[in-house]
Amino acid sequence: MFADYGLKNPKDGGKSYEIDHLVPLSLGGRDVEKNLWPQSRNTSLPENAWVKDKLENRLYNILCNHKPNDPALTVQQAQTAIRTDWTQAYRTYCTAGTSCDQSN
Repeated sequence: MFADYGLKNPKDGGKSYEIDHLVPLSLGGRDVEKNLWPQSRNTSLPENAWVKDKLENRLYNILCNHKPNDPALTVQQAQTAIRTDWTQAYRTYCTAGTSCDQSN
């Protein structure tokens, strides 16, 4: 997987990268190679695995635990948003006061 993305395998037990599902299983993603990618766990980067995890949880909660102030969202829209540009999806769905707001 690392070679597919032009990265050297760090062989550090997952400290610097995780093999992540681009579209998470909780949003209907699949355990297939085209849905897997190495994602940085480097917390000095603003867009790392921990931040994407917050987005995944937020999208799941919008779909499965919808609250009155949550945006309307279909599973397909959530998958497309996270697949196309998860950082933009984060900025769209993780606004101040949401469950994935970094200040929480």
